Amino acid sequence: MQPQYIMRYGFYEGHTFWRADPIAISFIFGFKSLEELDVIFEGKLFKTLYRIVQSIAISQV
Repeated sequence: MQPQYIMRYGFYEGHTFWRADPIAISFIFGFKSLEELDVIFEGKLFKTLYRIVQSIAISQV
């Protein structure tokens, strides 16, 4: 991926509501399966995603 896209879409900036989530992108475009992502996150994929969604919901209140 070209650096300007990474800078523009913010894969390194953490999770915000206007930027694409790298976990979602890797699954949607078929780079990684959910099982592979769960292994990468040491069995904590659901907890990680839940924490991200929860923090976004709290920041929008």
